[in-house]
Amino acid sequence: MNYESQWRLEKGKHVAALYAQNPKLCALVVAGSVARDWADEWSDIELDLFWNEPPTDEDRKSVIEAFNGTIEYYFPLEGDEWSDAYFLDGLKFEISSFLVTTIDEYIRAVMARYDIDTDKQLRFAALQNSIPLHGAEQVEIWRAKLALYPDELARRVIAANIEFGGWNGVEMLFARGDLLLAYDLLVKVQKQVMTVLLALNRSGWHTRVASGSFISRTA
Repeated sequence: MNYESQWRLEKGKHVAALYAQNPKLCALVVAGSVARDWADEWSDIELDLFWNEPPTDEDRKSVIEAFNGTIEYYFPLEGDEWSDAYFLDGLKFEISSFLVTTIDEYIRAVMARYDIDTDKQLRFAALQNSIPLHGAEQVEIWRAKLALYPDELARRVIAANIEFGGWNGVEMLFARGDLLLAYDLLVKVQKQVMTVLLALNRSGWHTRVASGSFISRTA
């Protein structure tokens, strides 16, 4: 593991140990660039927390207060996620909290009902590429359920992404100098092509950054 990933991981372990004292917490993982050994000097550290019951403000804020952290943002439940971010000694921690039952339902939706929702697949990719710091047994249960990529899921993903609408106009857009539209179309088609290829190979997928630069993982 490179230096930037390693020291961030050690800080994450220190913080995770305090979260893990909460009996409501089922599992906790390091995700993102640190888990994938991609961290650089600009990287933060992402901790994903999985709770047996909804976390209270006390559950979420007690760790921040114990380390004298500085909150950057703090949101209530939005959709299926509680999110917050804070700084400890100059390092930014980004926290995503979910219920265990939410992840179980995501898995049923995708693996049994072939839901192709992007957010669910990104959540699985983060889980599969994470480093468990608490509740490793639960994480392995989830990973085992995600190990087999259903043929019907692949078919639906491909069907939803195989039409590269507008591609015939990309040369015209560049010729006219409509660079914003041209590059927007390039990115759109890039995402579709990579999504189709990954589905054909029965591979999960994730983005390194929110802009959608797709990178395969080994199935």
